[in-house]
Amino acid sequence: MYIKTLKINNWRSIKNAEVTLNEIMLLIGQNNHGKSNILSAFLFFFGEIKPEILDYHKGSNSLYVEATFTELNAQDKITFKKYLASDFSLTVRKTSSNENGIQYSGYCELPDDEWLLEENASKYTTRESIQWVPLQSYIPETGRISRQMILDAQTKYIEDNFSKITYTRKLEAGAFLGQKNIAKGIFGEVFYIPSVRNASDELSAKNNSVFSQIYSKILSNFSQKNEEYNNAKEKMINLVQRLNKKLLDGSDNMERPEELRSFENDLDEEMKFWETKIDVEISPPDIDDALRTSTTVWVDDGFRTDINRKGHGLQRSLIFGLIKVLAKSKLMDIQDNDLTPRQSSKSSFFIIEEPELYLHPQAQRQAFDSLRKLAGINSQVILCTHSSTFLDLNLYKSICIVKKMSDEEGTKCFQNTTDLFIDSDERDKFNIAYWINPDRAELFFAKKLF
Repeated sequence: MYIKTLKINNWRSIKNAEVTLNEIMLLIGQNNHGKSNILSAFLFFFGEIKPEILDYHKGSNSLYVEATFTELNAQDKITFKKYLASDFSLTVRKTSSNENGIQYSGYCELPDDEWLLEENASKYTTRESIQWVPLQSYIPETGRISRQMILDAQTKYIEDNFSKITYTRKLEAGAFLGQKNIAKGIFGEVFYIPSVRNASDELSAKNNSVFSQIYSKILSNFSQKNEEYNNAKEKMINLVQRLNKKLLDGSDNMERPEELRSFENDLDEEMKFWETKIDVEISPPDIDDALRTSTTVWVDDGFRTDINRKGHGLQRSLIFGLIKVLAKSKLMDIQDNDLTPRQSSKSSFFIIEEPELYLHPQAQRQAFDSLRKLAGINSQVILCTHSSTFLDLNLYKSICIVKKMSDEEGTKCFQNTTDLFIDSDERDKFNIAYWINPDRAELFFAKKLF
């Protein structure tokens, strides 16, 4: 699924702004006008950062970021069934306030009839109250009426009479999916590449980096298919068990080394005064984790070193290379056959700040081409750039000019979402002029045009 629109309220320099997004999005504009604040609003929504007091616009008491998702796959439609609009879109708001903290809430198409609202189910748990609404035929004729019976009756009535019921789309009063805390990643994975980033961070196998995700998948596939690897893991578990006092089934280990027995007895003797017993127990190591954390990536460009000893341009290119490899691996993982309730989305969101940094013009074009190919592979790419190389006439709907109008108005977003050209010939003529004079791309970055 993809984010179609993002609404931002009272976040940093943004008092109130809305962005319409495509599979790839280009945020451009002058320095200190709020481009990075839009990127950070994405990160706040996805749970990558937590708001602090200075994140509230001009000392306001609350803020929110609201995302509307479209093109949900079969799994997403099951996970977020309660919140699907008639066009199968999903709108979720994340709010942060001084009084109530952080909460996700979803928009629901709620029936206009108050007796069909979930929040009113408790009003109809008596025989006297339910006789006045059409739910009576959906509950048992005798016995106590529980709130759950009413909820089930409401659901069944809506299914049977969907076309006859009128609805209004409203923001739910309660928490999203009925949970105070939403699991990180439920809307998809987020990969944030800031303007200043060490490639060693992305090549580390010890954190949630791009490389770590690829490498973990390789190890997982390897462990499932390689018999020798699994035998080695089993031997390691058995070896560790021989060192412990008890076996996995709880029985005494008769083959335990005498050296360990003697060590425990000597220590017990020293601790007699405290009336304690000492057990030395060893936990089997996680072989997958051991292989992951002890992995180092070397780069050989004629001189073999770690990535930190290479130029920033090569480091930046390597990060984009990792992103492409990750996208390819994710594309092969997309399967809608395994459908389970409340499963995290398989979508990926790449938020990249100044991708042109440290790259010469030709390398910038190659990087942009890679990112364009990445967008759409169940992935969405949001770029913040100062380079005219990343502007393409064919992507004019993806260009968003970010401008801070005044301290009072805050940051605003300007973009065109309608068709500019009547036919392809008209666009091609404009494209020729654009190609003859490449400096025209810099007009998008100008403060004023005369």
